Amino acid sequence: MGLLEELAVRCEAATGADRELDCLIWAEVTEQKVVWTGGDGHLLVIGDSAIGSIDPGKHSRNFSCNRQPTGPGSIPAYTGSLEAGRSIWDDWDHCEVYRPDHQTLGWTVHMYGNANAWRGSVDGFAPTEAAAWTAASLRGLALSKGSDT
Repeated sequence: MGLLEELAVRCEAATGADRELDCLIWAEVTEQKVVWTGGDGHLLVIGDSAIGSIDPGKHSRNFSCNRQPTGPGSIPAYTGSLEAGRSIWDDWDHCEVYRPDHQTLGWTVHMYGNANAWRGSVDGFAPTEAAAWTAASLRGLALSKGSDT
């Protein structure tokens, strides 16, 4: 499983916006080096900048990010914003979005490939629409790069 697929799976498991995951997606999409550093690996460094840190709590990771989701120097809120999730990869020809109903527990985004660039389809299934878009877009990006999906 490639890193883009791992990030897509994490999106599908997210129950809401997740800034730590947003930072890791941003690093992969922009091809930045990611390092967890500090004495106990609590500081996230992407490229040459410290981006966030973890204050390990009893029941959660308590990640805090020092970058805003919009504006100069921002890291998009991929897991919390439809526009950000869609911006990862837009080389699809047709897309279907299914809302949760009594048979499904989450949103489904199904993208069909553009016959000129690639053939196939990718899916994202998550509790939130933004996370489903992000998961599908990550899989599409992996497919267009020839990565494992």
